[in-house]
Amino acid sequence: MRIFIFSFLLVFKLFPQINILNQPVAESKFFSISVEEFYDRFHFSSHLTGERVSLDSLKKSFLYSLIAEKLWAQRAKQELLDTNEIFRLSLSTLRKLLVKDNLYYENIEKKIFIDEDKIADALFKFSFTINIKLLAINNFDEASQINLALKNGANFDSILYLRPEYNQQKEGFWVTYGNFDSQVLEDSVFNTSPNQISAPVKTENGYIIFKVLAKVNNPEFSDDPEIVRNKVVYLITNRERKQLEKKYKSSLFPDLKIVINEEVVKSFINKIRSFYLSKEITFPYVCNENDFIEIFNSISSEMLNSDLTNYELNEMKLKDFIFFLIYEKPKFESFDIEIVTKKINSHLMSMITQELLYTEGVNQGLDKSGDVLKTLKIWEDYYLSHSMLQSIYNKVADSVNSSAKLAVLEQIELSRIYVDIAEIFVEDISLIEKVLNQIDLGIDFIEIAGTMNENKRPHRTGFFDPYAAGLRGEIALKMEVGEMYGPFEVDGGYSLIKLIDRKENDSLSINTVLQAENEIKLRKNKLRLQIFEEYVTNETANMAMNEGVEIYKEIFEKVQFSEISTFTIRRIGFGGKIAAFPITVPNFIWIRKLSDSVLP
Repeated sequence: MRIFIFSFLLVFKLFPQINILNQPVAESKFFSISVEEFYDRFHFSSHLTGERVSLDSLKKSFLYSLIAEKLWAQRAKQELLDTNEIFRLSLSTLRKLLVKDNLYYENIEKKIFIDEDKIADALFKFSFTINIKLLAINNFDEASQINLALKNGANFDSILYLRPEYNQQKEGFWVTYGNFDSQVLEDSVFNTSPNQISAPVKTENGYIIFKVLAKVNNPEFSDDPEIVRNKVVYLITNRERKQLEKKYKSSLFPDLKIVINEEVVKSFINKIRSFYLSKEITFPYVCNENDFIEIFNSISSEMLNSDLTNYELNEMKLKDFIFFLIYEKPKFESFDIEIVTKKINSHLMSMITQELLYTEGVNQGLDKSGDVLKTLKIWEDYYLSHSMLQSIYNKVADSVNSSAKLAVLEQIELSRIYVDIAEIFVEDISLIEKVLNQIDLGIDFIEIAGTMNENKRPHRTGFFDPYAAGLRGEIALKMEVGEMYGPFEVDGGYSLIKLIDRKENDSLSINTVLQAENEIKLRKNKLRLQIFEEYVTNETANMAMNEGVEIYKEIFEKVQFSEISTFTIRRIGFGGKIAAFPITVPNFIWIRKLSDSVLP
């Protein structure tokens, strides 16, 4: 369908010259980044920074990150990550969406034709807004009886008063051009004068008899004529689109009957409910990719490969449905069995429709179209790069857990030792002698600390994590209960400390333990991230050198962008949406490790 939604932007004025679109802005032995891909992915992505950064710097950083993505995608293929089932299922679902979208473009979008007569008629109707009341009637016999009664003098409002639709239109309601799904009904309304009652108008859901109460000028029609015309053209186009889509879908597989495997669907619904009921959920809740990956991993291989339907042309298995749901992102108001069942069955019907459309798209050869292959390649590189970096991070996490740097932290997790100290702090070193004299006289350390501490510094810490307290904690760990140490220099002055007590977690409050655990996790994550970033930066630079990455300065400088930050959604024909392009993960520090000759 290729409809992109983005901030107000003069795209065509900024689009690079058509003669360089297919030229590479960067390439290596294994990949080539065209001007078109570079432009599209930069232009339709958000670029948020913590400080003001020039557009040229953003361009360079983005290109370096895009190159890094391609390099890591190639590494992922070498590591055979493209054979991973989750990757293959993700790409398969995306392929079906893209083929379906191209089918829509070829058979719906390209056949939309709007002539000037239609536009003129629509503009005339748009110039009015009409107040009406209507009777919604289920069948022809009842509509005929009511119509006859009205012709014989029955009062329209009296008939409406006795019907359920009265409560929604006591004063009537205002309509403008585009409010009706039925063009026949709309034509009838706009061709009826005030105070007139219509004959029955057939619609998809039955019959409508309406009364026009008033007809006035539409205030929106006084807007800029170009804006009004564009709005009307959009309304006409959208109506044409819906009509063509309905006609086309009804022509496909008219006699096909598909039987649902209710046992598998029911088991899956129970899996979903069990998964979410075990979590703390705030409603409304939108399911995410991680949810379904976790659900996927919790289901047996046999169940994942169960057929959902009897459709033989294109097998639909439970695992395919799970990855279909990743793109659908179901939204739940609750996880009551009736609500979950209704929602899942609705998405299952959508998937079956998609599979039928995908089969037709393949029959028309659209799975091999340039748009499908090009878009699929972009997402494939993104998925592979992301998977490769995630794999590396997991390995780094494992290595960090067993590294010497974390040996002490691991010991904390095993023993959970906490200390309680008293501290005497002074800014003037000369006061230390006075303190030592008082200690020699047998005055209690804590008592001295309470009278001597300056700057309202606490003289008794309570139990704390010694590994999070710098030098004081390091010293306290080596002390015996009752032992004193000092003086030693600290920020702003000098300290003497006494170890009052040390305990393990079983004798501490649960809050204290949780705080310490969070501190340990924070330090672990920081160390992991540091090692990960250093490795990725160095390895990206090495790959760039080994694979002969080249950046073409003259081409790079011809690609012009707006400074407006945007994010775009690609609406998929026949329903659905995805991000127009994947969000490139920033990875550009590696360029600093290469010679200046590589830089654009």
